[in-house]
Amino acid sequence: MTTSSSASPPRGVARGALKEWAVLCRALATGQQSLLLRKGGLHDPRPRGARAREYLILRSGEPARADPPGGTFALRFRRFLLVPTDFHARAPERAAQELRAPVHAGLAPASSRPLEERPLEAFAELRATWWIEQLDPLRQLSDAGALLYSRAGVERRFAPNPRARRRELQRPGAWLLLVRVFRLPPRSAPITLATHSPRGAARGCTSWIELERPVPIADARPALPDAIHEQRARGLYSLLGASAF
Repeated sequence: MTTSSSASPPRGVARGALKEWAVLCRALATGQQSLLLRKGGLHDPRPRGARAREYLILRSGEPARADPPGGTFALRFRRFLLVPTDFHARAPERAAQELRAPVHAGLAPASSRPLEERPLEAFAELRATWWIEQLDPLRQLSDAGALLYSRAGVERRFAPNPRARRRELQRPGAWLLLVRVFRLPPRSAPITLATHSPRGAARGCTSWIELERPVPIADARPALPDAIHEQRARGLYSLLGASAF
């Protein structure tokens, strides 16, 4: 994907949302992190053939691929709201192992609100993607603090899932996504999944939610200054090479 790191004022709307641990959503929204590491939900759809065009972010004019590298995490939206989940609170032992110690020590308590009623305060724009087939770059990013995951956390996401029925989840590897994050301005009526998506859209082990009502983003502000985001992007290109899409 050809990307531009500068943050021109966002225009248009966001039509999708991505579920992610609340601690990672907060890190993205405050500029602490610019990366997402994903393997794919057990119930994520696996697009094939012509339907792949609906899911993959492709270079202009590039033919759709029936199976993305790894086949696990379909890149369905270029721009998406961040939906904070409380998985870390429901699995505290796993969170203690998979988050770096300073991050885990600062975890906030689980929200008392149902997922569908939590305010959505930030969105991300996809700027670059890499399918990672070697663990060493992820370990380097963890050690450098570019990822909130510990080495154990990146290794878990990279490793095959022997319990998964889908063959593609049983292979090693993971998607690394570089995103530019923007904070939405305060509104008199908070944006939530309950107001912008079909009932039950957030249920199950899935990654993406398609919004029934697109969210205007014209007044959003970047979480990071341009110079810092560009510095991070250069470091990633130096470490990982060209973006996959």
